[in-house]
Amino acid sequence: MRRRHVVTAVLVLLLAAGAWVGWTLLQVKSDLADAATAAAGLQDSLEAGDQEAAQQRLAEVRDAAADARDRTDGPTFAVLGVVPVLGDDADGVATVSRVLDDLAGDGLTPLVTATEELDAGSFTPRDGRVPVQQVAELQTPLASASAAFAAAGEGLAGLRTSGYVDPLRTPVEDLRRQVDRGARVLRSAETAAAVLPSMLGADGSRRYLLLFQNNAEVRATGGLPGALAELRTEDGRLALGRQATAGSFGFRREPILPLTEAEVALFDVKLGQYFADANFTPDFPRTAELAAAWWRERFGTQVDGVLSVDPIALSYLLEATGPVEVGGRTITSANAREEILNRPYLELTPEAQDVFFAEVARTVFRAVTDGAGDPRQTLAALARGAEERRLLVHSFIATEQQRIDGTAVSGALVDETPEQPQIGVYLDDGTGSKMSYYLEYDVRVEAEWCSDGVQQFVGRMDIASVAPADAATLPPSITGGGASGTTPGEQLVTATLYAPRNGQIGELEIDGQPLEGPAPVEHEGRPAQIAVFALSPGESETLTWKVRTGPDQPGAARLDVTPPSQPGTESGRIASACG
Repeated sequence: MRRRHVVTAVLVLLLAAGAWVGWTLLQVKSDLADAATAAAGLQDSLEAGDQEAAQQRLAEVRDAAADARDRTDGPTFAVLGVVPVLGDDADGVATVSRVLDDLAGDGLTPLVTATEELDAGSFTPRDGRVPVQQVAELQTPLASASAAFAAAGEGLAGLRTSGYVDPLRTPVEDLRRQVDRGARVLRSAETAAAVLPSMLGADGSRRYLLLFQNNAEVRATGGLPGALAELRTEDGRLALGRQATAGSFGFRREPILPLTEAEVALFDVKLGQYFADANFTPDFPRTAELAAAWWRERFGTQVDGVLSVDPIALSYLLEATGPVEVGGRTITSANAREEILNRPYLELTPEAQDVFFAEVARTVFRAVTDGAGDPRQTLAALARGAEERRLLVHSFIATEQQRIDGTAVSGALVDETPEQPQIGVYLDDGTGSKMSYYLEYDVRVEAEWCSDGVQQFVGRMDIASVAPADAATLPPSITGGGASGTTPGEQLVTATLYAPRNGQIGELEIDGQPLEGPAPVEHEGRPAQIAVFALSPGESETLTWKVRTGPDQPGAARLDVTPPSQPGTESGRIASACG
């Protein structure tokens, strides 16, 4: 009889414990849902410039995150971590609660402080001058927010979501992606606040070479650097100086700078013979060296750095500044792609095209530096351009470049992040035309397996010409007129695929047929393989391949892809197969 009472008591205790666990999990779920809702409201308030609402939403995020942490931080909840089936999920909930609580206090709070300064208008350029002191004062809050997001990313990276139940796995993985993206953006913003004052001439005048990449003729870093200008800065004041075109630099029998064997094997000696081909390489720091050497030889001026932007990034800026008038045309965010990348080649002579592109550059530059539009929208446009690899920066000042290295704007082929594999897909036009306006491609890479810190990934690229059926009748300034040996209306595109450092690449197939071609070439420690596509109007092909990392690269991979001529990006983060 006594034994029965004991059993009954134990059962009652277990039922009570189960009820408590269920109640606690429901409460935590509610807390995390409230935090997510308040965080979305916080973002909306910041974008709308409503600081009072932003402070209220921030308080709600902090309260909900703190409640979730309190419910999961005690020893009783910790016991669930060792319970079969529930253990992984309980650990995940506790980690997410802790990360969000830390992020709300250490990351979101300084971020809201920084946006308050922006709303005060203290960073808005006026009459071509950026207030460098106010930019410098952003360093502290941005550094705090950046560090908090980086710490949150590290905390979430250790979660093995493969064992979670579906209702938990999806939101945790979504949160991880959002935090990773926030960490990247904030790291770039922190770097900008640190280096912009000196780059803007706070310590003395500077000269930069500004490249305008034309995505209608695709190059590894974006597009043909057809138009360029000298940018001068002093005490925050910006002014465009001499402007030139890539074609005006002509041909050089000997490369402008010595080329490596790998560069010649992958990109041909033309990489150094023509200014327009200086970004056949996907390594923007190398492009910057070549472009600066061309400029120095022709004009006798040593620049302090090289900057690059493309028309799609300019369209993002036009969302902030509003439309601009150029050559009797109204260029808006919605029509900038067509008006800059296609219509001039249909209607203008080559000489008039050069004049038009120079005027576009001057007009958009003037709108931004005169403070047109909302400064928050301008910064958002710059951040989007940077994240999509459409805004690139290289400084020849060593201390500045050290801060830029590893950020979205560096455009470097090799990132020194030890555990993160890098996979690259870079396109170059071989037609000598502006047919890339009609080029579309979709790149997907997934992890297959992980073993002892080595991962294997499988990649797929669908590439297509969406040119009209009568593309052969388009003007030679678009088709190339067959000057490079390609039939007018067709496109010849080279894709250079990169594996991670010390890795491997192979098993290339186009439409299921093994690709016969040269062996992989090691470039800056990364194996690279070339695939060539000849596309008629309306034709598409599918390329598949496999890459393997070097040792000790178990982290989520970074995929870098040449920015397309359409808004958006194919670059991104690839989940690790190592958990």
